Amino acid sequence: MKVIIRRMRFSDVEEVSTLEKEIFSNPWSKYSIMQNLFHSDVCFSFVAEVDKKIAGYAFTWIVRDELHIGNIAVKKEMRRKKIAESLMKKIIEKGRIYGCSYAYLEVRKSNEAAISLYKKFGFVKNGVRKRYYPDNNEDAIIMFKYYKNKKK
Repeated sequence: MKVIIRRMRFSDVEEVSTLEKEIFSNPWSKYSIMQNLFHSDVCFSFVAEVDKKIAGYAFTWIVRDELHIGNIAVKKEMRRKKIAESLMKKIIEKGRIYGCSYAYLEVRKSNEAAISLYKKFGFVKNGVRKRYYPDNNEDAIIMFKYYKNKKK
């Protein structure tokens, strides 16, 4: 199975919006997804394609020397096939190219699979945002990764 990671296009918005609603209990609106594409100078949105179909996607922002990972998602039937890993590799490399000092994200405390993936890429727990998720008031774990050759 070949996974192709590419920049998200406006023609992807409808499918990504549908996936967002299927995957998340508090999905981003179609408008929010489109806004990320309009701000391509700081927003980097990617899709993962398998057999020319979107299997996953990610939203990231680079501001100054900081990479923020906003959302990584993979279709339920496509999980455990290294698609999220492929997206993470692309995201981490994009931060390196842009000279980021660190990357950070928030993840649901209960999302053990995602936490394990992030740890694999060198992220460490850095704090907690209490009652961060509005759908069930679940805490978010804040995770950081420092880029090598950058000051910590």
